[in-house]
Amino acid sequence: MNLFRRYSATVFSLVFVFVTATLTAGLVNGFGAVESRWVWIGAWFLVCNVTTCLAFGIDKWLAGNGGFRIPETALWFAALIGGSIGAAAGMRAFRHKSAKTSFRTVFFAIIALQVLAIAIVALLTMR
Repeated sequence: MNLFRRYSATVFSLVFVFVTATLTAGLVNGFGAVESRWVWIGAWFLVCNVTTCLAFGIDKWLAGNGGFRIPETALWFAALIGGSIGAAAGMRAFRHKSAKTSFRTVFFAIIALQVLAIAIVALLTMR
């Protein structure tokens, strides 16, 4: 087994986080609101969703051209760290991974976990 293919999900995930963090920092710095955590959170979700949607499009393109594919675990990871809206948009826009039941099951479990986490944080901050 090729060493790169064996660790491709990890490599893609690390590159994804680095690119997302770099773009987020550039976006926040461009607005001059480095102190505001809400700007950081908003920028993270914006950049994360855009890059996740692009990852789905790139993977669809690679699937049609027989090239290296982005592993499903890396796509799930991108959705998990904040790109679930972008993942849903990419699945719909590119018609990619939308018919694969096993992928969708894990994807919807990620969304359920995110909704649960948001509910818990909301309850804890209301006290």
